[in-house]
Amino acid sequence: MPRRLSSATPLSHPPSGGSHRSGRSRLIRLLARLSLLVGLVVPVAVACIVSDPAEYGVAKQTPPFLDATQAKPSVLYRYDLTSGQTLAVNVPVRAEDAGDELVAQLYLDYLVVGRQTLLGFRQLAPGKFEDERTIDIPANNIVTQGCHAVSLVVTHRGNLNEKNAPILSADTAILSWWINVDDDGTNTMSECPVQGGAN
Repeated sequence: MPRRLSSATPLSHPPSGGSHRSGRSRLIRLLARLSLLVGLVVPVAVACIVSDPAEYGVAKQTPPFLDATQAKPSVLYRYDLTSGQTLAVNVPVRAEDAGDELVAQLYLDYLVVGRQTLLGFRQLAPGKFEDERTIDIPANNIVTQGCHAVSLVVTHRGNLNEKNAPILSADTAILSWWINVDDDGTNTMSECPVQGGAN
């Protein structure tokens, strides 16, 4: 009876003739699997290393922030002045300006009808929120006797109307100091400005 030939290839059906040939075929199969595994892993690893550059949008403008804790003089006390004496105001400010400059205005009795007076102003070049900037304005020529508020009003130029008054309170920061001018012992708290106008 003639011997039937097997249809299996040597790799898929190795001969059982010896341990050396059997070990060699196992090694070949192991290397084939290893190369397949490396082929699958390497492209993923390369894709993780190379990434697209981050995209940054246009800077968004923020309202000005006045640091009252570092303001000079302190906003916690009343200041007694003589007529014509200068009150030097210095306050750190932070803002993301997005290209629009800051305008700082110093007023005597701000928004008090009949008593509001502009004492001075400063313009600050556009900056970023992380920039360390200060507003330095001397309050000169305060000659009206009695109790007054000195207020620093800061906003972006684009938020000012034709009278240089802020349009939106959301883009406006205000800090105030109380002063007592030429007190001869008769000045009283009742002389201080009240909401809606002067006394």
